[in-house]
Amino acid sequence: MKRDYTRPLRMVHNMFNYEPGDTYEIKCRKIRNRLQFLKDFGYGGIVTNVQEGPDYLNDKEELELMTEKAKICKELGLRMWIYDEDKYPSGAARTKTVDANMDFQALGLAMVWNVVAPGKTLTQSLPQGHIKLIAAVSYKIEADTPTDEELLTPYARYQGEPVEFVNDTDKNLLCLAFYSKPAYVNTHATNNSCYHRLYVDVSNPDAIAEFVNNTYRPYTEVLKDYFSPAFGDEGENSVVEAIFTDEPSYMGVYINSYHEQKLTLHPVDLTMPLYMMVNWGLYVSNRFRSTYGYSLEDELTALFLGHSEHFRRVRHDYYQLMSDLYEKAFYAQLSDYCSSVGLQFSGHILLEDRITYHVIFEGNFFNLLRHMHIPGIDMLTSIPEEGWNMAFTPKLVRSISDLYGRGHVMNEISAFNQGASLTKLGNVTYDQIYTSVMLQLAFGTDILHSYYPEVDPDDAQDQIWSAVTRATEAIIGPRVSDTLLFYPIETMMRHRKPMYHKIEKRYEPILREQDDSSWDYMSACENAMLGAQFAMINGQHNFTYIDSSTARHQADGVWKNLVVGACDLTDEVLVAISHLIAGGTQLIWYAPEGTEMFDCEFAKLPSGVKRATTEEELIAILCPNGTILSGDHAGIAMAESSENVLLVNKDDREKKVCWHGEFTSLIDAYDGNEVATEKCDCGVCFTIAKSAAYILKK
Repeated sequence: MKRDYTRPLRMVHNMFNYEPGDTYEIKCRKIRNRLQFLKDFGYGGIVTNVQEGPDYLNDKEELELMTEKAKICKELGLRMWIYDEDKYPSGAARTKTVDANMDFQALGLAMVWNVVAPGKTLTQSLPQGHIKLIAAVSYKIEADTPTDEELLTPYARYQGEPVEFVNDTDKNLLCLAFYSKPAYVNTHATNNSCYHRLYVDVSNPDAIAEFVNNTYRPYTEVLKDYFSPAFGDEGENSVVEAIFTDEPSYMGVYINSYHEQKLTLHPVDLTMPLYMMVNWGLYVSNRFRSTYGYSLEDELTALFLGHSEHFRRVRHDYYQLMSDLYEKAFYAQLSDYCSSVGLQFSGHILLEDRITYHVIFEGNFFNLLRHMHIPGIDMLTSIPEEGWNMAFTPKLVRSISDLYGRGHVMNEISAFNQGASLTKLGNVTYDQIYTSVMLQLAFGTDILHSYYPEVDPDDAQDQIWSAVTRATEAIIGPRVSDTLLFYPIETMMRHRKPMYHKIEKRYEPILREQDDSSWDYMSACENAMLGAQFAMINGQHNFTYIDSSTARHQADGVWKNLVVGACDLTDEVLVAISHLIAGGTQLIWYAPEGTEMFDCEFAKLPSGVKRATTEEELIAILCPNGTILSGDHAGIAMAESSENVLLVNKDDREKKVCWHGEFTSLIDAYDGNEVATEKCDCGVCFTIAKSAAYILKK
C-alpha cells in the first residue's frame, strides 16, 4: 500500500493500551487497532519503541512486537521510526550503559575556590561525592577578587590530596582546586521530566559503543527486513525509515529545579556541595595535550576565570575539543552504525534554541548534525509568535541539511508549553497550531513528528495535515538561497564561563575576576547574529547559515553574499571568509548598536568590506533593487523552492502586500482554493489573511 511522506508521524511509545495478562495475540490485535485509528486520524505512521520499564530491551516478546508493528505498518501503508531510549535523554538505555561500566557515567570538572589571608593556611580535602583532584593552583591578589592580570601569573601549583595551601606572602592568596565529579545531581540527568538516573559520558567512544550494543543492535537485528535505506523509498518492505535519538548532551551544567520524579533509578545525594562546574570526561586531558600541544591541567583556571586573549584561546581550544570528542564518540559512531545496516540516523539535541546554549551542552551544531541522515529539532510551543522568535533553530538545522546534501529536517512538534496532552488541547487553539506548523515548514522543517492530542473537533487536525501536504509538496527539496549568515560558535567558545544564563542554577558562591566582560561579548554577538537573521526573515530575503569549517568548502561562486554579525574573527574564521571572498562572495559586516567591543575585529577584514549598523541598511545592501515583497510584509515568513514559494503570515491580522515578480497562481494552503490578486504598478497585489499560509506558484 502506498505510503504518504507528507503526513506527520505520531509519537506513540507505550501507548498501545496493553493490560496485565494480555497474550501476545491480544497485544498484536491492540497494535493493529491503534495503528488503524492513527491512520484514520490522519497520521502517516508512528515513532515507537519497546515497552519501557525494568525489562527494557530484555523482553524477547517486546522485540518481536516491534516486528509486528512493522508488519502492520506495511499492510496499512504507514511508516515507522524507532525511538532509541526508555524516555529521554538518549544514551542511558534506561540504566544499561552505565551499569556496564561506571567509568561510562557523565563527568564534570568542579572548581573550589578560597581566599587565604597573609600568614594563614588552608587544607582543601576532596569534597563529598567528588572523584579525584585534577589540579590545584594559587595566585597572589591585592583584593578579595582577582584582576585579569593577576590570573596570568600563578604563584604556586600543588600536588597531593588533601591540598595544603600556605600563604607566606604579604598579599591575599586566591586558592583554586579542580576536581572531577559525577555530572548528576541537579543537572539534566536529575532535573528532566522523566527519571533521576546517571547519564552517559558522550565524549567517551567506549560508552557510546556500549549504547550501540545494548540498544541499536537489538532493534536493527529484529527489524532488518523492514529498513528504508532512503527517505521516500517505495520498496515493498521499506517501512522503518530511521532511528530517533532524543536530546543527548553533556551534563556539566546545573539547570532547572530539583523535584521528585516518579522513578529514581540512581540515588540522588542532595547534601553534595555543588561548586561551579564545566564538562569533563575520561579522555579530555590526554586528548587536549595531543591535539594542542600544551597541558590543560596547567590552564584550568581559564575555564572559569579571565577575559584577556590568553584565557580566550584556552577556552576556545577546550570547547572545540569537547565538541570534537562528542562528534566522534556519539554522532559519527551512531551514524556509521546506522549506515552499516542500511538505516537512517535522526533525532534532535537538547536546548537547540540559543547559540549560547550550544557551547555548553553540545558544541558546533554543524559538526554534530552533519552526521545525521535526517537532522532534526523539536518545537515545544504552538504559539505562532513564540515559534517566530525561535526561528533560529529550524533555520540553522535546515542550513546544515542543505549544505551537507541531506534534503530533509525532522521536527518533533507539540503544544507541550501550552499544557497539551494526549487527551486535551491545553491553552492553545487549532488555528494557532496551524500557523505554528506552517511557520516551521517555512523555516525549513518538512518531516513532522507529532505529540498533539488525539482530540479533533470538526476534523481540525486532518485539515491541518492536508494543508501540510500541500505546502510540503510545494517546497520539497533544498531551499533557494544566495546569501550566507555566519554561525559564530567560536565567539561563544572563547567567552563562555559558567553561571551566566538564567537557566543555570547557582548553589555555592560564584567567583568572578574584576571587570569581567565575557557575557557582554557573548550576548552582543548573539544579538548581532539574530538581528541579521530577523532582518532577512522580515524582508523575505532567503539565507543559509554557515560555520567556518563548512565555509571553506563552499567557495565555488554560488554564494552572492556572506553576512557576518559582530563577532571574534579568529584565524580559522578569517581563512573561511577569505575562501568565500576569493570565490566572488560579497562580505557584509553587521554591527548594530551595542557591539562596539568588536570594532577591533572589523579592522582585521579586507578593505572595501561593506558595513551595516541597522536592519534597514543590511536589507538595502542585500536587495539594492528592493525586496521581493513590499507593503505590510514584516512578520511574513517565506520559503522558496525551485518551483514554488510558501508565504506564512504569523500575525492575527490580514496584510496587504505586493509581489515584485512573476507567478502563475496563488493558493491558500488551508483549503487549496485560489486567492484573488490584482495587478498594480509595482507588481501583483493581494491580501494575505490573518494567520494564513499561501503557496505562490512560479
